[in-house]
Amino acid sequence: MVKYHTYTDRTVRYTNRCNVKFKNETTSEIKKKNVEISSLRRSIVDLSNKLKRTIGSYNFVFKQYDEIYNSYTQALNSNQTFNTELETLKRSNQELSNVNEMLYNKNQELHDFNSDLEHKYLNSVEQVDSLKEKYNQLLEEYVETKIENENENENSEDKPI
Repeated sequence: MVKYHTYTDRTVRYTNRCNVKFKNETTSEIKKKNVEISSLRRSIVDLSNKLKRTIGSYNFVFKQYDEIYNSYTQALNSNQTFNTELETLKRSNQELSNVNEMLYNKNQELHDFNSDLEHKYLNSVEQVDSLKEKYNQLLEEYVETKIENENENENSEDKPI
């Protein structure tokens, strides 16, 4: 059988009431704190998940930016290389233009000199032709004169003096 004890002492009953009240308050406070702790845990998990997603997005953006920046620096370096090559080509082209102009001027001088020589040659050929004609004329005159002189000499030898 169950024994029932009856407390008649007022302080014991008061202490028991206070203990029950304290137990109930503490229990409700523990439940509130547990709810608060669980909501904090949930918010911490949500925040950590958001942070992981944010870090993942940041890493993705950083990798994309890094690739773009590396491509930009490579393009800039190749552009600088291209510009130096272009400057070298411009200088070479200018030098070739100068050489070509100089050669053109020399060729023009040679052409003029060749024209002068050809003109002089034609003049000398004409002079030679005229001199040949003159020579032939003089030779004919000489031969005629010599023949006449011989004829006269023969004629004079034939005649008695």
